[in-house]
Amino acid sequence: MNYKKSIRFVMVLLFTFAVYSCSDDEGSGSNNTIELTSNLSETSIPFGEGKFEFTVENSQNEDITSSSTIYVNDTPIIGNEFSPTEPGTYEVYAQKDNSTSNTISLAVSEKNKFTHKVMVEDFTGTWCGYCPRVMDAFVKLSEITNKVVPIGVHSGDSFQIPEYAQLENLVPNFGGYPTAFINRSAVWSINENENLEEVTSKINANSTIGISISSQLDENNGTVSVRFAFGANYNQSLKYGIYILENGLVENQVNYYTGSNGLFGGTNPLVNFVHNHTLRGYATPNIAGKALPSGQSMYGNIIELPNLATSNYTSLDVNKLEIVVFIMDANGKVLNVQVAPANTVKGFEFL
Repeated sequence: MNYKKSIRFVMVLLFTFAVYSCSDDEGSGSNNTIELTSNLSETSIPFGEGKFEFTVENSQNEDITSSSTIYVNDTPIIGNEFSPTEPGTYEVYAQKDNSTSNTISLAVSEKNKFTHKVMVEDFTGTWCGYCPRVMDAFVKLSEITNKVVPIGVHSGDSFQIPEYAQLENLVPNFGGYPTAFINRSAVWSINENENLEEVTSKINANSTIGISISSQLDENNGTVSVRFAFGANYNQSLKYGIYILENGLVENQVNYYTGSNGLFGGTNPLVNFVHNHTLRGYATPNIAGKALPSGQSMYGNIIELPNLATSNYTSLDVNKLEIVVFIMDANGKVLNVQVAPANTVKGFEFL
């Protein structure tokens, strides 16, 4: 499996030979063009985003890469690929025989900060009369921030998945339903909808780990591709997890918060209640997570995990599926999390 992906960039280097006359009787000259191309046109990139790869063609569109030399800061490189070793400006030009191209300036910026989000796993069930208070808390959080990623882990109802107990076992002294587990490191205090700050206080100004997601899913299975970018060195064994969630699931919900001051209208049950962010499947061998390749979570590096197969799951509408990807430290604490609709591409969120 290829864990590193190099992002390719396009640069165009044009060289024009001047047509000149040696004497009144001589009028010969030449007009040649050297062109370097790849698949993108950007010449300003974040450090660690990948490597430059060049192809050289002459004016007849013939590939002359192997017989050309490419220079970076006046130093010839071997072959046609260049990976910046640090942020800064790099001057690049090409030579072929006695022809020298114009110089292109590459700006490699130090973008090593990413959006930080918090994950909350909500252990819930349609039969659980106290569970609407956590659902209410998620509604209130969504009104003040987009940096909280809720997960509805159901038990004892039609939305239950076989592996739910494995997730329960991750919670220290699991106390029953509802239980809300923040970043797999702290249990949200009771009356969660009155203690929003227990979650919002864990949202950091930034993260040094970025997450990119793409997927190809249908109603029952599919693949997910993930990339992790590192803006710092992590000298520990990191783990990651991938969840498949579904929104818009309708089922009656038992509700003990009734009356005029009750939740969601105060009726019991809440008829045709809409359940969002419901856990349906996963894309790691173990639902709790999997270790990342060792020794690769270093500054400037990108780890890519392509085409990870999901577990078999049941969904009602593929258009309401979403992917949640999270990364954990050696103790299982979530360091960062990202969410993306199914069958879309979510790039790194640089700050």
